[in-house]
Amino acid sequence: MFTMAVIYLGLQPPSLARAAEGGPDSLEARLNEFITHPGRHGVPYDEVMTFGEGAVPLLKKHLEEPHLAQFRAQMLIMVGYLGGPGETPLLKHYIMDRFEGEITESDLRAVLAGLEALGFISDRDPAALAFLKSATNPALFTKVHFTSSIRGPEGLRLLLSKIAINAIGMSGRPDAEAVLLELQRHPYSPGQLGNVSYALESHGRLMKVGRSAFYRASGRPDHDR
Repeated sequence: MFTMAVIYLGLQPPSLARAAEGGPDSLEARLNEFITHPGRHGVPYDEVMTFGEGAVPLLKKHLEEPHLAQFRAQMLIMVGYLGGPGETPLLKHYIMDRFEGEITESDLRAVLAGLEALGFISDRDPAALAFLKSATNPALFTKVHFTSSIRGPEGLRLLLSKIAINAIGMSGRPDAEAVLLELQRHPYSPGQLGNVSYALESHGRLMKVGRSAFYRASGRPDHDR
């Protein structure tokens, strides 16, 4: 099993100046400090939610700042927690179109985080769940513009489809269960079955305790890469 917490291990953030506008207590300054904190691994749900929806435009801006590139995965997860249907196109862009050529591990983490973030948003946006359903088919990822020589074409496509399955388990939508049960009966690859079981278990717990309680208790869901 590969936990998504590993995605964030080893990131050593550079020093980031406080926001020039608003002083050290401004939303942007607090957000910058949170994103680049050297001792933080993962994206704690409760802490993220304290920033509110007003942080989403800042996160979108920071996503395209080169000196913050290594933190894109964290920022995309935050967009998933804080955003809504308006952020679905951005997340799909990061998954399908943002990267070209041989992808770095840091950028691949951002792609995986984009899939996960769509899972979070899909409880508010059926279009996000529809995309994730299509993404359970590895063939969808023949359309991406990046490659991974470490994994090879088939391995990369299977990895992305497995993360999409995990993300469906995080959606909190009642219709997510039907998607997962159908995939359990007819997987695109036997290698997906462990992820389907994991996603069904996650979905059951999430529907029982609710979104906030589930994320609070788990910190952040795990992934199987």
